[in-house]
Amino acid sequence: MKLLLLLFISSSILLISCQVASPPEQPPEPPPVIVSIGDSITMGIQDAGLIIDYQLSCYPYLIAKQMGASNSFRQPYVRFPGIGVYPYERPLSISGNTIIAEEWPGDIDVDTVIDTVISRLMSPFCPTPYNNLGVNGARLYEMRWTTTATDSVTEDNYFFDIVLRNISPSPPLLPDFGNTTVVEQAAMLQPDIILLWIGNNDILHTVLDGCGVDGSGFDIDPPTSEVAFQSEYTNLLNDLKTVTDDIVMASIPSYLPYGYALDGIFVSGSLSVFDPQTFDPILFYCGETYGNLYVPLLLEEADAKHLTLNGAIAYLEEKKGIPDQTDLAEMVSDSEKAAAMVNAMTDAGIIAPDPSAPLEGNFTITQAEEDVAMAIVEGYNLILSSLSGSLEVPLVDITKSWWREYDLGPEEAPAFGGYSGAFVLQDRDNTIFSLDGVHLNNLGHALCANAFIEVLNVNYGLGIQPLNPDDYKGQYSGTELESASIKALKSVYDAYVLPRR
Repeated sequence: MKLLLLLFISSSILLISCQVASPPEQPPEPPPVIVSIGDSITMGIQDAGLIIDYQLSCYPYLIAKQMGASNSFRQPYVRFPGIGVYPYERPLSISGNTIIAEEWPGDIDVDTVIDTVISRLMSPFCPTPYNNLGVNGARLYEMRWTTTATDSVTEDNYFFDIVLRNISPSPPLLPDFGNTTVVEQAAMLQPDIILLWIGNNDILHTVLDGCGVDGSGFDIDPPTSEVAFQSEYTNLLNDLKTVTDDIVMASIPSYLPYGYALDGIFVSGSLSVFDPQTFDPILFYCGETYGNLYVPLLLEEADAKHLTLNGAIAYLEEKKGIPDQTDLAEMVSDSEKAAAMVNAMTDAGIIAPDPSAPLEGNFTITQAEEDVAMAIVEGYNLILSSLSGSLEVPLVDITKSWWREYDLGPEEAPAFGGYSGAFVLQDRDNTIFSLDGVHLNNLGHALCANAFIEVLNVNYGLGIQPLNPDDYKGQYSGTELESASIKALKSVYDAYVLPRR
């Protein structure tokens, strides 16, 4: 009995000593501090506007969520009904079979917009800068130099005021960050990781303007020169590397110069009159003699390869580019054939104005203009590739990881990961674009997040679980958009082209 008691006491002491000797349970590692810097894609703009639903689907938030940092990833969340990219008061939406584009009532100015916007922000008084420092419409230069809407490149980009909150006079309780830039506010957060995707707007507006007439747009609204691009991007990276060495940046997509053009209407060597609902070329029945024929558009740039979105708006609203019988006779070199084509157009309700007016050169993109624009984008990306090597900043090559390389077939390297880059009206189920035809939808952001995640994992060994894109597709499935095309296109023109004229 005494032996059993001694054994019990000894084992108890041993158990207690083992328990005492065990180290205390360590608290879990805090999630990393993630900061994203960029433009409208980074900000989460969809459907020509911003609302919390879109912000919770933007690629930086999706990455933060996959890394367990979504609760600490702060954004300028916007409550219902959201805010629109000027001149729209709220994002585009679908009602029945129509895309609704609600404009600001009457004449407005930046102060009016800001007053309305502040009332729709869910956390304007957040005492720290936002983790998502993406600013719609921002250019590379503005990351280090712009603090408010008034000193933005366009002089009225109120999204800088939404994100940076350097508003004067400052509303009560709004934090005072000392009139700081995107880079300066990023540094305040002492981030562990910076996601950087900037430079798209340094070429975008030139292309949306159709590059002018025979490339004159490169002088009227010039893209950032390669010299300036390299200098400013070098300075930007050097500034950010004083904050953290863990930076991942992304290239400029090579589709950009013509990604906003309606190439579906390019038929047999010429741009053709198209269906304003589907953007498909219209095949007219011109009688037994001529059968079915396409009607070419009347263009100032006769060798145009692409029709821009604002060119489509001019066609739909002002009937520019629809040839009359005289123009058609000259275009097809057959007066009787031209008369038959005009009769077929009339039967279809498509009538040219009198006199007919061509689509001006700033509505179309020629092969020469495309070559120049593509060369500019290629030059930007060569700079980014070089900086990636010299400054040791991993590069997300969007062209190779997202868009297929054009010397490969779709089987070897499918575009958009096998999904679609078509306008929403043409592919509601699989497109990666939103209703405005420019910005990514939820699926596009999921693909973009995966491109970043792959580079983060390879370079930093993070083991982030990628997203399943199928969980994000079909955002517009089941909708009927029969009368939506003009409004969807017009939103792009008003928001991205008109303010720059």
